[in-house]
Amino acid sequence: MKYLLALLALTFASLAQAQLHPARCEGNELLSHYNTLIYRFSFSSDCSKALEESRTTQGRFCDSDKLFLSNGFMFLDFNWSSECQEALESLRSSDTGLICDGTAMHQIQWGYLLHHSFSAHCQEALNEAKEHKGLFCKDGQMYNQWGQFIRDYTFRSSCQEALKYITF
Repeated sequence: MKYLLALLALTFASLAQAQLHPARCEGNELLSHYNTLIYRFSFSSDCSKALEESRTTQGRFCDSDKLFLSNGFMFLDFNWSSECQEALESLRSSDTGLICDGTAMHQIQWGYLLHHSFSAHCQEALNEAKEHKGLFCKDGQMYNQWGQFIRDYTFRSSCQEALKYITF
């Protein structure tokens, strides 16, 4: 009975994912597996590019400087299209779901997490989270990938040193 329930849950989860993930372009329209409109682009070439992006980013894609979720809802509006592409690359290369928009750090499932002093610090925190299973430092404080405060250290360098010794 447990196996049957697990199989049913897995089937429903895969059907839900299939419905949300883009399946194909028809002209400038991005359509789901159930033939519902996800998003309408200005040009069909933009749709084709987004469809390719979505295949490696769990259905997420860019339209110029805007990052969209697999259901077609806009998640973030960047200043430049290159920033949107960088965010997609960050999502591709790590399972933390963290991205930076300048100095603001966002989690793709939760939204805005926290603000860094400089954009370079945000990028550094992304790299730490990628390397240390979602943990990163901000101004001497350790956080996890959901923005939850873990511990306060005297200095940023102390926090970064602690990251090296945390095991799971």
